Amino acid sequence: MGALSDVETESEPEEAMTTHIRYTGDGAPDRGLSCGALVLEALRQHQHLTRPSQVDAHLGTAMSFKELLVQTVLAAEGWRLTGLGKGDTVALVSRNQHEAFPAVLGAMVAGLTVACAVPTATPSELRHALTLVQPRMVISEPDKLALSREAYPGAPHMVLRGDAPDGVMTFQELMRKGEAADPPPDPDTYEAADVGEDRTEHVGFVLFSSGTTGLPKGVRLRDTLNTLLIHNITAVMQPRDGEGVYMDVDQTLLISSPLCWVSGVWQTLRGIIFANTRVFCSTTDDVMVMSVIDKYKIDTWMAAPAVLVAFVSLYLSHYRERYDLSSLKTILVGGSPTSAEVQESVAKDLNVQVVQVYGATEAGFVFGPTSAEPAPYGSLGKLVPWVELRLVDPDTGDDIPASTKNKVGEARVRSPYLLHSYVNNPEETAKACDELGFYKTGDLVYEDDDGYFFFVDRIKEMMKFKNLQIAPAEIEMVLLQHPGIQEACVLGKSDPVVGDLPTAFVSRAFNEEGEALTEDDVKALVADKLSDYKQLRGGVIFLEKLPKTVTGKIARRELKEMLRALP
Repeated sequence: MGALSDVETESEPEEAMTTHIRYTGDGAPDRGLSCGALVLEALRQHQHLTRPSQVDAHLGTAMSFKELLVQTVLAAEGWRLTGLGKGDTVALVSRNQHEAFPAVLGAMVAGLTVACAVPTATPSELRHALTLVQPRMVISEPDKLALSREAYPGAPHMVLRGDAPDGVMTFQELMRKGEAADPPPDPDTYEAADVGEDRTEHVGFVLFSSGTTGLPKGVRLRDTLNTLLIHNITAVMQPRDGEGVYMDVDQTLLISSPLCWVSGVWQTLRGIIFANTRVFCSTTDDVMVMSVIDKYKIDTWMAAPAVLVAFVSLYLSHYRERYDLSSLKTILVGGSPTSAEVQESVAKDLNVQVVQVYGATEAGFVFGPTSAEPAPYGSLGKLVPWVELRLVDPDTGDDIPASTKNKVGEARVRSPYLLHSYVNNPEETAKACDELGFYKTGDLVYEDDDGYFFFVDRIKEMMKFKNLQIAPAEIEMVLLQHPGIQEACVLGKSDPVVGDLPTAFVSRAFNEEGEALTEDDVKALVADKLSDYKQLRGGVIFLEKLPKTVTGKIARRELKEMLRALP
């Protein structure tokens, strides 16, 4: 990978402007295989391994690479004989369970598009998602079948396990259909469906945005996004020795992300391609995660910062003597920023590497660890291969040159990882990218003198107090340093004179510090760390827990409505 470059171009509009594009160079090339073909190739290579491909942490049951290969091929042939193929969409409404993976992988091999709805969605949210993608078949776990049928009666339904009511297919029936083909499919020679010469136009997955500013949008992800991405996230997922050399080890991944999250898709595919054992959960709580790490000797786990902070706090205060977490070597954090103090504290408390990564459903992988040297705490890492980046000054709209360091700008990215489009939403698709085809993340970041990038805040979430800009994330990172605070969200309470009054929503940690925490304690913490204009003049509001979106992020919109309703 080459050094960071700054390419200047002249735009065509009436007033030409200089465009500064950061680019670190090419990464691992696309091999020309569809995602389905790549999965089949990997499963065949690993089918003789004795370690399991996947383990259900709740049931304690395992599936070998050989079993996953056979079920994937039978499902693919079953999908074909059902009359579905390239251009058709099937929807998944399920938490992680054994049958969900071959059902989805088989659909990929058959050339289908898989739309992964959020299994915890409300009836109206699920109805919106399914109506948007118009699936030819809806695949549900048993507990979600009735909800799926009510939300979308206009298509056939399949249940992943157990008995099915009249008119509903089972996953076992799909595989039996595939097995009954003449000739029966051979797992060692079965070929993935041809998805077309231009795989950038084939949509492998549809995932749904968080919907923090409206109804969730269906994000259509290209087939090439997954195949290229898998070979270029090795820098994040593969352990290295003391000299920074990648180690060929048998990793055991804890998969707490469902397939409706882009992290769930990436981790599933990455685990298959690199022969990792994936230990998955259908539901998670802190104590269960501790138990799973201990029992299955997990070495890699991906978690959101708020989840991680609460997890460590509970572990240190109540469960240190009960569960052994020494097998854990790497924790990947993403979805929201993590302060340097929190990252360093977790790393020391658990004796692990805590690695921040930055990406988005629409933008793919953007920043991460790309060199032998560990990224400094608080950093998102460096620009990853294949990604072009513009930093755009949010006030002037001008590009920030690569030679200009430590200046905040909006991250705009262009890469093979970008979304194809939003489902049936050309207006939002057109607005997603700028005139040069760069996806507008809406995130403010800056690059330091060593080429590491740091998150500042979302453009839409910035506050102004007496015309001075305040980043809520900065205050939140300070709050999360307190051992008694489990979650924190800072919003601006509208004031007609000064603008925004920073207000903190806080949930207490389950420890002595949390029980003793007062509003004055929270305000004093901010007063000790930050400038006068960043103080919590709007007060502190304690909640038992902060509301979450369907993708597990803090539901800022819901908290804003709560704040507006207060006197």
